[in-house]
Amino acid sequence: MNNDFDDITAVLQIVSDGTQLTAEALYEGQKFNIHTPLLVTDTPESLGMSIPKCLTVRNVAQCIGYSYSINVMDVSTQEELPDWTLKDLVSYFECPIRKKKLADYNNAINNINTNDDIMLDPTNLPKILNQISLEFSRTPLIRRVQSPKFVRDIDWIDNAWPQSRKEENEYPQVQYYCLTSTEGCFTDFHIDFGGTSVWYHVLSGEKVFLLIEPTDDNLKLYEEWICNPKQGSIFFANFADKCYKVKLEAGKTFIIPTGWIHAVYTPIDSVVIGGNFLHSLDIKGQVSGDNHILNFLQQFHEN
Repeated sequence: MNNDFDDITAVLQIVSDGTQLTAEALYEGQKFNIHTPLLVTDTPESLGMSIPKCLTVRNVAQCIGYSYSINVMDVSTQEELPDWTLKDLVSYFECPIRKKKLADYNNAINNINTNDDIMLDPTNLPKILNQISLEFSRTPLIRRVQSPKFVRDIDWIDNAWPQSRKEENEYPQVQYYCLTSTEGCFTDFHIDFGGTSVWYHVLSGEKVFLLIEPTDDNLKLYEEWICNPKQGSIFFANFADKCYKVKLEAGKTFIIPTGWIHAVYTPIDSVVIGGNFLHSLDIKGQVSGDNHILNFLQQFHEN
């Protein structure tokens, strides 16, 4: 695996004043654009966001309900675990045995001399579980969260979807996700569904993104990699033209543009709030990203 990543400053837009990141600024395209990643170092309030000051996994369960069904992925096998609820997730996150095993393993790694011929047994580690699909727009948690104002101002669901259908809860449930990932979680390279862009706010913990620009050559390579039966054993970044690395700490907000190929690593237990959105600033990328957008346009035209 090649660990030499390209200079992120070549593509990353740093937003130090969140009040300047507006729909108008994106449409003008002079100060900021929606085609390369944006990292906001300012407060959520500067973006017109509403975000809980503190949100633990237990807080989420208390708000939504401990019996609420969720999808959880075993990172080692990339398989979903059946019949999980938020109560199970709270127990897993707060389990002292899990935390102690992980701490002991990390301490052992840190204390190994580089000349020591020692093999650590990873089978002693607890399962690493990832939960990245809890869409909460129809739950009580939505009362405490609001996406960035510029997102709401350009999001087609907010601005183009028929109001009559929204009032009947007939609209894409993709705008508000809560992601809860434990230390060591890894999501392999992918493009977000439907060619959507993503807003992503780290409430606690850390995330590390690997980003690959959706050039024609990279997308062709990505398609070949996706179709390769040995995909799981191939590190896609080794074949792409360039791969950028960015670390997100708690309090930071990140915008992933349409079509960008990305992988995500979780260095420490993390809670993230984010969502997906479609807009008029990159229709070509969204249409080529997935046929779901064509279905959206057809339904909008029919209504």
